[in-house]
Amino acid sequence: MLRSSVYTGFAYLMTVALLTLPWLFAGRNGYMGALVATLCVAVTIIAVFNIYASIVLDRPFKKSFSEMTCLSLGVAAISFAVGIVVRQAGTGYRALKKSDIMHYDVEGWPSGRWRLT
Repeated sequence: MLRSSVYTGFAYLMTVALLTLPWLFAGRNGYMGALVATLCVAVTIIAVFNIYASIVLDRPFKKSFSEMTCLSLGVAAISFAVGIVVRQAGTGYRALKKSDIMHYDVEGWPSGRWRLT
């Protein structure tokens, strides 16, 4: 039981690392490339998992792969659409800059007034 939980935990950490890796290397404006790379990595992970499952469990690869891919990409598309709707509604998150949070005096030292400007 401990061995299977270690395998599951390791597989989970590797999957998360592989899915977030494109975002770590994407530049400031490279979000579309990171999104495409993440989706390609996700489909590859699904394919590898389904190849293993089709061999071990003697299941048809094509049916299982298409079901899991459609579900995963469908959920991703719905999440992306919800994010666009929220952003268009004006409640989207705006990243704060240092100048938004801290006011600097003439010499460049923080003046001690922490406020949003």
